[in-house]
Amino acid sequence: MQLIDEAVQQGARRAQACEQLGVSVRSVQRWRETPEDGRTQAIRDAPPNKLDEAERQAVLEAANRPGYASLTPHQIVPKLADEGVYLASESTFYRILKAAGQGGSGAAVRRPHNGERSRRTVPEARTRCGAGTSRGCPPRSGDGTSTGT
Repeated sequence: MQLIDEAVQQGARRAQACEQLGVSVRSVQRWRETPEDGRTQAIRDAPPNKLDEAERQAVLEAANRPGYASLTPHQIVPKLADEGVYLASESTFYRILKAAGQGGSGAAVRRPHNGERSRRTVPEARTRCGAGTSRGCPPRSGDGTSTGT
């Protein structure tokens, strides 16, 4: 603000001074009207539906139960619902497990990231003629048997 005021006092136009500083003229006008921070994001309260620590712990315990530990939240939530239990949404399960360092599921799953390729092996191609013989298969005859070799 002080730099803009000095530039204007020395004869520069306010718009040009603001442009040189990379600030819009409208922002300077707002700052003059309300000098304190009027952003609503600056004073955001916790949402009313935020889970407390006991509820978060219940989600972790449910995800790590025997029979559930190897499942993803996508599988856990419906399974719990079949038992008549609702602890949290699927996305909340993922968020809580990630915060607990469990990577989004109870299972220790390592997914490739940052351009890293998967180390999975590709199974052999299987065709009606047998494994690895995708080319040169003879056409089928009308009775379901192959003609040729």
